[in-house]
Amino acid sequence: MPYMMLRHATVFGFHDEIREAALLGKAWGMSKQWIAHAVTASAFYMNGMSGVAVAQKALQPIFDSWDGAPDTGS
Repeated sequence: MPYMMLRHATVFGFHDEIREAALLGKAWGMSKQWIAHAVTASAFYMNGMSGVAVAQKALQPIFDSWDGAPDTGS
């Protein structure tokens, strides 16, 4: 489900929804690679680099803290 949520949020450019779907995916055991795949596959077929830019802003803090402290949303 988080994979599909990521794809949907990326297609429509929903920053907060991308973030929430990624956090849910992380909690459910998705890898960073699968999260990135959902975003890039969606952007490639639907909205191009603008979709990737929105997703990058949403995902950067999550990916930065992936192996360290949990993301607190601040």
